[in-house]
Amino acid sequence: MNKHFMRIGRCLDAVRPGNRGRPGVVECSRGTLTSRYRLHTMKAIAAEARIGRVAGGQEGGAKPQIAIARSEAEKQAIYRFRFRIFVDELKQTIADADYGAKTVFDGLDETAVHLYMTAKGKIIAAIRLNLGKLTPVPSHLYQAYALDRFTAFPAEQISFTGHLAIDPQWQAGSVPAVLLGATYKLARQQGIRFDFCHCAPSFVGLYEHLGYRRYTDNFVDRTAGYQVPLVLLSEDVDHLKKSGSPFYKLALQHKNTAKTTVWFSREFPDAASGASGARMSDEDFWKMLTQKLQQIPLVSIPLLKGLEYDQAKRFLNVGTVLKVKAGDAIVRRGDIGNEMFVVLAGAVEVRGDFGNGEVVLANLGQGDVFGELAFLTEQPRTANVVAVSDTEVMVLTQKFFEQVMDKLPAITSKVLFNLCLILCERLKTSTDKWMQAVSDQRDDGERKLAS
Repeated sequence: MNKHFMRIGRCLDAVRPGNRGRPGVVECSRGTLTSRYRLHTMKAIAAEARIGRVAGGQEGGAKPQIAIARSEAEKQAIYRFRFRIFVDELKQTIADADYGAKTVFDGLDETAVHLYMTAKGKIIAAIRLNLGKLTPVPSHLYQAYALDRFTAFPAEQISFTGHLAIDPQWQAGSVPAVLLGATYKLARQQGIRFDFCHCAPSFVGLYEHLGYRRYTDNFVDRTAGYQVPLVLLSEDVDHLKKSGSPFYKLALQHKNTAKTTVWFSREFPDAASGASGARMSDEDFWKMLTQKLQQIPLVSIPLLKGLEYDQAKRFLNVGTVLKVKAGDAIVRRGDIGNEMFVVLAGAVEVRGDFGNGEVVLANLGQGDVFGELAFLTEQPRTANVVAVSDTEVMVLTQKFFEQVMDKLPAITSKVLFNLCLILCERLKTSTDKWMQAVSDQRDDGERKLAS
């Protein structure tokens, strides 16, 4: 098991002394949780969820079915499915992957409730839900999720969602909504008020549409790179409705109070400041970008050159604005990415490896774009990009471009042409620097020979 995880049977006392009964603490007699008790509890949860069991490989219909993994064989099948999606399909480098067994497994899996969907006997989607009452929280997630600020609520009201994996052939249909909806229903049945997760910048818009919110600083995961922590207030029906969340109607089937909403608004007053075009009108999002850039985006962002006012507004509407702290590594060399970024405020440095250290390759400011090569090619990132001050960036994803290309082909062609011009300019700049370096080296050699 990864050393960052506390073994089953320990309470969070080993990590956070004095927080018994708080987020991350397993409530159990004598401070231990036996495997027998855990197994009994997991079976009870599965039974209460009223989610039918799918016999592995025996159901022959094409219609997707959903189940909770009860056996070790089912869980192993899920771990292998994760490997296929995360490693084989997405080309991610997973620290906890077993490349021999072709599985992705970590310590949180031991205490998780695993939901999965099958079609024609094969797994097509999976997700795990860790309930606070059963799961000691890894110390790095305790810090990343700022759980020390949630001690007003017991562990029984906390959960963690992760390792969402969906077969590419099923991503466009109803499978994601069904799986996530079942996870939400299960969490509500277990009395969950806060569900935590984290994701790459490219998925923030999706999670915000589900009703999750950004509320604390972003962090760098050793495997996944730059990550955004998010929290779902399961009882905040007004926010779920405003977000257009598919959980809204499910929430109405439960008793909801304003306690968590009032507390959260007081504890995290700036949590709602993260902007997403999907939750704002075209006009409001445009005004927000104009304010941040201190001039209209058509002038400030080279990517929009040649677009009409209305075209630019429609194009930018689904963008997500991300706040970044000084020193944050937004992009890491070697990571796989499917998003690019536009600097709205602040500044970033593009850094490359040189010897045992780094060298600054470029300084970027308002309106500049970075991450475009990986965005276009899906190849590993070629440089590190680090914020040199508190910065705000707009995230544009591959999926967004695919959608816009179908609906707004004329606009997309102009933007992609501008992107080509930006790449050509950067190539010219890099070539000029290389030629200058060669010339300087040659001059140094001639001077040494002359002396």
